Amino acid sequence: MQLTGIKILLFVLGVLWIPTVSLSLPNCPSDQTKRYQNCFGTYISTNDPGYKYVGEWRDDKRHGQGASTWSAPHPSAGEKYVGEYKNGKKHGQGTTTWSAPHTNAGEKHVGEYKNGKRNGQGFYLWKNGRADFCFYTDDEDSNCSGTNVYDVASNLAKKFRQMPELKRKKIQSNLKSNGFYTSVVDGKWGRDTFTALATYAALNLKTVNINTASSANNLVQNVLGTNLSNDNSCPTDLSATWHNCVGIYTYDDGGKYVGEWKDNKKHGQGTYSWPSGSSYVGNWKDNKKHGQGTYTYQSGASYVGEYKNGKKHGRGTYTYPDGSIYVGQLENDNFSGQGTLIEADGHKYVGEFKDDDFNGQGSLTLANGEKYAGEFKDNDFNGQGSLTLTNGDTYVGEFKDNNFNGQGTYTFGPNSEWSEDKYVGEFKNDKKHGQGTYFFADGTVETGLWEDGELQGAVTSPEVAENVNPDETLEVASGTGFYVSDDGHIITNHHVIDGCMDIKVQNQGELIPTIRLAEDKQNDLALLKVSQKPRYVFALSNNSPYPLQEIIVAGFPFGDRYSSTLKFTKGIVSSLAGLGNNYSEIQIDAALQQGNSGGPIIDEYGNVIAVAVAKLDAKYMFENFGIIPENTNFGVKASAARNLLEANRVNLKASSNEIISKRDLSSIAADGTVYLTCWMTNAQLEQMKGKKVMLGNLD
Repeated sequence: MQLTGIKILLFVLGVLWIPTVSLSLPNCPSDQTKRYQNCFGTYISTNDPGYKYVGEWRDDKRHGQGASTWSAPHPSAGEKYVGEYKNGKKHGQGTTTWSAPHTNAGEKHVGEYKNGKRNGQGFYLWKNGRADFCFYTDDEDSNCSGTNVYDVASNLAKKFRQMPELKRKKIQSNLKSNGFYTSVVDGKWGRDTFTALATYAALNLKTVNINTASSANNLVQNVLGTNLSNDNSCPTDLSATWHNCVGIYTYDDGGKYVGEWKDNKKHGQGTYSWPSGSSYVGNWKDNKKHGQGTYTYQSGASYVGEYKNGKKHGRGTYTYPDGSIYVGQLENDNFSGQGTLIEADGHKYVGEFKDDDFNGQGSLTLANGEKYAGEFKDNDFNGQGSLTLTNGDTYVGEFKDNNFNGQGTYTFGPNSEWSEDKYVGEFKNDKKHGQGTYFFADGTVETGLWEDGELQGAVTSPEVAENVNPDETLEVASGTGFYVSDDGHIITNHHVIDGCMDIKVQNQGELIPTIRLAEDKQNDLALLKVSQKPRYVFALSNNSPYPLQEIIVAGFPFGDRYSSTLKFTKGIVSSLAGLGNNYSEIQIDAALQQGNSGGPIIDEYGNVIAVAVAKLDAKYMFENFGIIPENTNFGVKASAARNLLEANRVNLKASSNEIISKRDLSSIAADGTVYLTCWMTNAQLEQMKGKKVMLGNLD
């Protein structure tokens, strides 16, 4: 009687699903004032008129499978939810439908929920017939695709339409008998058929990943049911070969497999149940899980996604018993590739994984609001990154094993004890260590050598401390750079930006700020980025430079005190090694001057073969060798620049194999080469004078 009553009640409510799991639970007390503990029952709210829930309870909270409806006079009248709950909130797979008088009447969502909101993958069906497949975060959708039920489920539609009419009608009939399908049983594909199948998959198979060939097949076979009495049944003689048949096999350890076989191996769609309580439903190949499948662990964890040779491999969703969830790529049972991990305690990581650890570029947001964005290695901050603390303090620079190590800038936030103070310089193990400058909020500046956080022998500059606002900067040096992506990435030399408070692009009288993304000190390269879209982007050459190759160098020698227009020099590649047999450099005979640093060295196709970096110092050569060198200059090979760009996931332009006229080359070089200016405080200026190209107004 209990089964019949529940089934009728849910059908009357318009709920298209029967929570069969509840049949093993006792009925909840009829008195709603009593505690609902591990039971199945109906709750009609008196405090929130119009709300009704039928389903499972634990610790006086909706927990397990259930159905909620809202009716007048409730503000959400017309809304219905059927699916999983946890601690009183929608959590897991479920469906929400809206009907009159709700403003969303005629629409439906099928997919994943967490803490009462749509979180994860889901289908959204609009009243105008549109169908989208989206990834949700706290009810906000992103990465949506599709225009109708053919687009969002093309493989499922194809699988359904290729089946015989009798089977198509059988699918609709089975769905209808279970309350999922309400239209005419005609064997035709349409919105109602898709909605019923998607809902069945979400509620019964715990997945909305139904659009691969294997998952579509798995879904329709589940709806049809496994009929062991048909002609495709495996032989009753276990010693016979089970080939292209459906059968049940119980193993000595108590494990049980129900499904398809080929050459005595599990092959096709099937379900394996372990004595421990774990189970796998999905595709098999040669006795191994292979293709789309769902694994439910005894612990309560679950995985829905792709398998390869018995291991989780491809895109999938892993849910932990505590509610933590991972969505992304897996490889050999490990999280590897792009993914998102949302932990039950509120921590969230979005980025690259390798062997279950954070590895590569990513962002980590803690539950308390602290956020790190940058490079990771083995779950630790390693490389370039930025860290923002709860009090507003920020650090931008180099990290090693979660500590500040290398060049960086630490700015104290408004809620800090040292509000508006700033330190720019070197760090070691989270402490100021090396050359650096500290700017106090009262205008005082301390610069010099630091050790374990303490200043050792400050370089004092009374004029700076008394008269200069530490936040004011001056234009003190210049160099050259060039665009390498449509997103505004710029390559230049590391020594061009070294020690600068800010680096700006000077363009037609406008100063455009840059962001420092990465530095390669060993190869004297740096990667910057601006927000504006460049007029031209250079491609890096795929070919190695060769001796006597003709090249052109573009740059801004001597800054704008000489002239602000782009200058060109022409020459050849003299050697494939730089000073001291540095094989990451080439030697050229084209003239380079101060300010050329960071400019492109271009071949006849307009591709960059190297980055201008240095010339031999005439005074040094005369004093040590008794000669003044001529036409001996160097460039960093494009291969070194390519390594830096690929490491930072910059999308590179394809190289050209068509010769460009000199007129066209001068035009595109002017659009793609940028004049960089270095900005420092007076304190930094005193420290750096003589190391950079000083501009005329400061001499």
